[in-house]
Amino acid sequence: MRVFLVFFILISTILLSQTPDSVKHYYLGEVEITASKEKELRTVSVSMEDIIRQNSVTAYDGLQFRPGIYASVSGKNDAQLSIRGFDQRQISVMIDGAPIYIPYDGSFDLNAIQLAGFSRISVSKSTHTILYGPNSMGGNINLISSVPVQGLTSRLSYRKGLSDVVSAGIGFANPLFYLTGSFGYFDTKGYDLPKSFVATANEDGSKRDNSEYTSIAGQFKIGTNIVPNTNLAFGLNLIDNKKGVPVNIYTTRPRYWRYSDWNKTLANFMFNSSVSSFLSFKGNVFYEKFMNVLDSFDDATYTVQKKKSSFHSTYDDHSIGINISAFLTSDFFPLTKFIFLYKRDTHNEQGNYNQLFKKYEADILTFGAEEEFGIAKGLRSIIGLSYDRMKPLFADNAPLRQTSASINGNAGLYYSITPGAEIYLSLARKSRFPTLKEFYSELLGSYVANPDLKAEQNFSFEAGGNYRFQNIIVAGAFFYNDVTDLLQIVSLGNNLRQYKNINKALITGVEMEVSYEGSYLNAAINYTYMSAKNKTENMDLINRPAHIINFIANKLYEFGLQWTSEVSFVSEQQSVNSDNGAFVKLPDYLVINLGVSQRIFSHFAVDLRINNLTDKLYETEYGFPRPGREFSAGISAEW
Repeated sequence: MRVFLVFFILISTILLSQTPDSVKHYYLGEVEITASKEKELRTVSVSMEDIIRQNSVTAYDGLQFRPGIYASVSGKNDAQLSIRGFDQRQISVMIDGAPIYIPYDGSFDLNAIQLAGFSRISVSKSTHTILYGPNSMGGNINLISSVPVQGLTSRLSYRKGLSDVVSAGIGFANPLFYLTGSFGYFDTKGYDLPKSFVATANEDGSKRDNSEYTSIAGQFKIGTNIVPNTNLAFGLNLIDNKKGVPVNIYTTRPRYWRYSDWNKTLANFMFNSSVSSFLSFKGNVFYEKFMNVLDSFDDATYTVQKKKSSFHSTYDDHSIGINISAFLTSDFFPLTKFIFLYKRDTHNEQGNYNQLFKKYEADILTFGAEEEFGIAKGLRSIIGLSYDRMKPLFADNAPLRQTSASINGNAGLYYSITPGAEIYLSLARKSRFPTLKEFYSELLGSYVANPDLKAEQNFSFEAGGNYRFQNIIVAGAFFYNDVTDLLQIVSLGNNLRQYKNINKALITGVEMEVSYEGSYLNAAINYTYMSAKNKTENMDLINRPAHIINFIANKLYEFGLQWTSEVSFVSEQQSVNSDNGAFVKLPDYLVINLGVSQRIFSHFAVDLRINNLTDKLYETEYGFPRPGREFSAGISAEW
């Protein structure tokens, strides 16, 4: 790792004398390109400038404080985002258009994705298109890598606080081809708890026990447009992580877990071609490899594994797939879109030392069409229909589940009242297939098989609009989601459990945002109200706050000084006590972050940052307190 870092430092230093004219753009890897120029709440776009201003290291950092998005950290120390009440299993996550997740349980730790090699994060909060494929009924997150378009570029930064953070990137482009590489290193020995924390049986305070996290990320991309009207690129993303899993501070049955390995590799071939004036297509052919090792220990020394509850679990997974979208224009239909996606997921699992590996395998297939056409001046419509299917192929020689299939679709009306004002209505039906873990839960030991497990279904409705008045943009949206066949674990007695499609859920809410975009000042305040109810049991859905208010502002001065502030208020959130299953209301909290930076000459900048300024004690999940006040300082250079 040190050799790799020194290489980037030397190259970046050599490039000091270069003054290229480069801009970052993104064509390959984008799933959907919208015509609207104004800010709208059904989508979120986080730029490289936003990432730098907020000192965001990971995808999780970069997407906080956005309307409709709630950031939390799970009991497995996975950084996760929910979008309008949908958890991460119900949201598709992509890198340059290639879907990524852990094949076995559908989850993904967003702190594992460092942002050193990305230019933009695109979020679709509603399902207004079929192009994102299956398992996206709650939305989509797509991370888009950067591309230099002329000459040599480089960037290097170092940040020191409770964590050491190093990122570096280099790129080259000429009329024939481009290449870019990036490196990220993140290491923390653990975070400090707020001074107001009162010790419990499982946590004595000060530094959070077992909260260490080390992440090394690398990215390489090479592309060319030597073929007329065609862009081709190959990208390679590497992630090598190790992390602790902090213990629930209240539980009487603590778990002493550590991930000694958490590795992800993505090889992604991307293409985008205009065959003629009326036909174009784009897509990916990708291969993913995921491997993690989870160790469960006897006690808080994390050294002994002799109890029956201790284990050394290994996941060794891989996926291969293709994702193609075609776009057809004609005199009769202005824009017709076709989608085809195929993905094969293979999960290999070893439960403990010297045990045989178990293998699970499934295919996912999607194809469909979507029509976009004009109805009248300023009024356009989108109608789409898709067929999604999950077919189990192998289950460690156990009987296979039935194929799960679903017909999904969407329809929307979009009306531009003036060049700066738009209103819209959209309807959609989307689904989420059971994960391999949910399909074959009986192999976990204390679960009973459910051969009738079905896909979750969601009917959604959204109405909204946006209006620009000079530098001020006002946007609002109402959303309604009626979820059926919601998957939940049910207790059967005698220490037996089963996954069942028993629940119905209703998630409704309102989002509003007012933003100001000026030459030197940018500010935005957003508010999300959400009601998330389990209609079957007449209870709140856990870990879905009713009220979220975020404020983001930054001011740039002509002499290079810039300050940034992020404020977030969260209230009325239910969580659950893992010992007895009882609901627990989490305390409301207000978190304030401040940052200031100064550009030096034309290539360098220094900055200071304080996160959780008031040292607020808060939790996003019951029993797992978040970091207290943290100071950090950084230096960066860009050529």
